Amino acid sequence: MLEDAEDGSLWLVENLEKQNGLLILRGLDRLNANLECNHAIVHINSNGGDMYWALAISDMIRRSRIDITTIVHGNACSAGCLILACGNIRQAEASSTILFHGSWSSPGWQKTQDAQRWTEAAVEREKRMCNIMAEKTLKPFEFWWEIVEHGRDYWMGSEEALELGIIDKIL
Repeated sequence: MLEDAEDGSLWLVENLEKQNGLLILRGLDRLNANLECNHAIVHINSNGGDMYWALAISDMIRRSRIDITTIVHGNACSAGCLILACGNIRQAEASSTILFHGSWSSPGWQKTQDAQRWTEAAVEREKRMCNIMAEKTLKPFEFWWEIVEHGRDYWMGSEEALELGIIDKIL
């Protein structure tokens, strides 16, 4: 993640993990605290990553006091797609690729009761993700949930992302 405090730009240019997720959250927090700032841009070229960090960043973007533009330069896959959809203004380069799917994870070796609780928590996380997509796009919860429930990868180009309401404009 790169940050340019001068122009309010934040860059997610790799897989979303703890280190760059925290940098983006701190950057958004700092920009929100700056009373002279009224706009920020989150640039995305990411193959995805940790969905908990994506949900945290998405929540911060959605409750931000400043307008936040999200722009895809290349890929906005998985976690990147969720972050993209949450911007006030959402854009993608014409050749961008966007992927929506359910989150990937594994409970590992656990007692049956722990694995069941883990699975229930994963389903709730995926429902939150689908609710956000329904709130921010032109498609209802059921559309997004069907993709998650059937374990599909929904790949799309900029044109289809525009038709679905994930983005507002193709650059």
